[in-house]
Amino acid sequence: MTLQSEILDGLDVPSWDDSIHTVKRVVASALHQIDRTAQISDTQYFNHSFVPDFVITWPRDPGRTRDIFLRLDNRRSALLNDVLFLDSTQPVMLGLTSLGQATSEEIVTDEDGSSDHRAMLTEPDAIEQFAQAPGTADFAQVVPSAVLKGGKGLVTESVAEGITSAAEKFFRGSRVHDPSAIADSVSKLSEHLDSPESSRIINFGRVVWEATGGDPTQYPVATDLGGVDDTGLRFLLEEAPGDDVRFWRSVGRLVSLDRLLSLGVREPRNLPIFVRANADRLNARALLVKAQQQRLEDTGPTWSVEGGGLLLRGNDFAAYMAPRRDDLAVQPDKGTGLDIAAFRTRASDEQVETVTVTARDGKTVTIESEDIFDPTTDEVLASVGGLPGTVVQSVGLMVSGKHLECTFKSRTAGGNTSAQFDVISLLERALPMLWPLSDERDLDELRLIQTTVGTVSLPPSLFDPE
Repeated sequence: MTLQSEILDGLDVPSWDDSIHTVKRVVASALHQIDRTAQISDTQYFNHSFVPDFVITWPRDPGRTRDIFLRLDNRRSALLNDVLFLDSTQPVMLGLTSLGQATSEEIVTDEDGSSDHRAMLTEPDAIEQFAQAPGTADFAQVVPSAVLKGGKGLVTESVAEGITSAAEKFFRGSRVHDPSAIADSVSKLSEHLDSPESSRIINFGRVVWEATGGDPTQYPVATDLGGVDDTGLRFLLEEAPGDDVRFWRSVGRLVSLDRLLSLGVREPRNLPIFVRANADRLNARALLVKAQQQRLEDTGPTWSVEGGGLLLRGNDFAAYMAPRRDDLAVQPDKGTGLDIAAFRTRASDEQVETVTVTARDGKTVTIESEDIFDPTTDEVLASVGGLPGTVVQSVGLMVSGKHLECTFKSRTAGGNTSAQFDVISLLERALPMLWPLSDERDLDELRLIQTTVGTVSLPPSLFDPE
C-alpha cells in the first residue's frame, strides 16, 4: 500500500477527527522513515494557514528545525500563495494528493519569474521515494535526510527519483574515486538543497574520498573541510551511516587509539561500528575494569570515550582501555585478589606463564614456567592454593607472543614496558580474566567484535557484493 493510498483512505474516514489522526499518523511515519534521528512533534493543528502540522527537530543538530504544512488544496494559486507567504521560514509544503505534472510546472516560478524559493513543495509519492531509498546504495539515507532538513524548491516524485539516483552516483564516485561521477551529480543535489546541507554532503563526499585512499588533490569539488583531519573524523563518527563495516575498516587505517581519544568526542553514534571494525588495529597498553551498579534498563553494552580511555560499559562493569596507564583519569577498585576456585575456572583455557598468590599470613609466591602451564592441574599451584586464605593476586598470560599481566586486586592489565595489545585481545583474554561476564548481551558484543574483525580483515573475494 502506497503512502498516497493510505492518505486517501484516511481522508475517507467518516469522522473528521479520526480522519485527521489517520492522515497525520501515516505522514509522520513516512517522515520518520526518511530520518530516524528526527523528532517529529504534532502541533494538533491541521491544514492551518500559518501554524504547521508538524515541527521537526534533530537532537544532534540543535540549530535545525523544520515546519511541515499539510495541504488539502493543490491548486496553483493556493500553493503559490502559501510558498510566497511562508517562504522565509523554509517550510515543507506537503500536498496530500499528487501535484500533477501540469500543476507542478506552473508552480516552479512565481509571478516575477523567480524560482529560488527556500520552501520545499512536495507530494506523497516523493516522500515515499525518499523513505524507500535503496538500502544497497552507498550511504542510502544521507541525502534523503538532508532533503528533509534543507530541501528546497519543487520536489515531485520524478525529481525525488533524480535526487536519490544522483546521491547514489555521488557516494559511489566518492568511494571508487571517480571525479566525473561526483561532478555530474553535485549540481543535481545542490539544486534542491540549501547551502548548509549542500556543503555538508559535499564535505561528506570529500571525507569518504580520502578515507578510502583517494588523492586529496583530485577531489573535483571545492570544500570547506580539510579532508580526513580531526574535523573530518569527527564528521564521520557523528554523521556517516553506521551499516558498512568495510567502509569503517578503510577509515580505521588512519586512526590510532591515541588519535581517537584526542578527537574530543564522547559518544558519537558510529563509535561502536568503528571499534568493531578496527578492534585488531586499536592498540592499548592498559586495561582497567571497574564494578558498576547493574543497569535496570535493557540497553545492552555501550561504547564511549570517557575517563581518558575507550570505554566499554557492560551490564555490571566498565572496561577502560588507554594507550598508557597514566592516561586514565579513573581510579581502580580496591580488591583482595581472586580465590583459587574462581581463578581455575577463569584460567582453564588460558595460556598461563606466571601466577602470583598470597597466603593468609601475607607471604607471596610467584609460580613461573619456562613454557605455558595449566593452572587447573599444576601441582605447585595446587599445594600453595590449598593453604587456607590463599588468593591469587595476578596472572601472566601469553598474548600474541607478549606477556600480559592481569592484576586481580586492582582489576588492571598491562604489558611490560612498551608492550601494546590490540583491543580485541584485551577484550577476549584480559576482560574475562578480570571480570565474570554473566550477561548474555555482553558476551554477544564480544562475539560480534570477533565476527566483524574476522570478516573485514579478509581480502575481498569475487563473490563479495560490489
